[in-house]
Amino acid sequence: MKLRPVVLAAACAAAVALVLTGCSPKVGTAAKVNQHEISQDDVNDQVHALGLNEAMALGATSVQEQVAAARGVVLQFLIDEKLFGDVLARMGVHPDRVMLAEQHDAAIDLLFNGTVPQTGADADKVLDTALQQRGIDTDLAPTVLRAGELQAVLLERTGASPVDLPAAVAKYNPHVDVNPRYGSWDASTLMLVGLSLPSFLSLSPNIS
Repeated sequence: MKLRPVVLAAACAAAVALVLTGCSPKVGTAAKVNQHEISQDDVNDQVHALGLNEAMALGATSVQEQVAAARGVVLQFLIDEKLFGDVLARMGVHPDRVMLAEQHDAAIDLLFNGTVPQTGADADKVLDTALQQRGIDTDLAPTVLRAGELQAVLLERTGASPVDLPAAVAKYNPHVDVNPRYGSWDASTLMLVGLSLPSFLSLSPNIS
């Protein structure tokens, strides 16, 4: 399971106009996943300027670029959490804390693409640092972990490989609408697309 490495590391040209399939969410909504609404405040509350210096060192060229990219990453994880949770529920699977906790280290390993040897609380610290350096509040860390843990459970229950996960999810007919300011949703990859995300914005850490 890769937790959106393409979206997190993509260097796409900023789109002038984006066309969405389905209906666009109402004003004030960043995205809608089935019946769940994710507000723009939900996204903005997780983005701050405290990581500006670190993000600039990692390659961001402006505050505007940093904030736009960070918002995209935040929204991706908020969507992931709702989407994977809904698909599991439709399968009749309702992961409890114990089940999710069992997937903690697997989620970290897959989130960082196998580049983090730490486990448990030490891995959590690596995640916190990676988020901070990208101008994202560490309050998002539990959501990032939960999204990864849910994805790990989903892969386990469906028997799908990461590459095959979009097809496995599609069988349950999820509906994701995204506000054009954040890009659009690609169901074939389960990722936001069309948003300018600079190459510095990857959670694969160059962090000691």
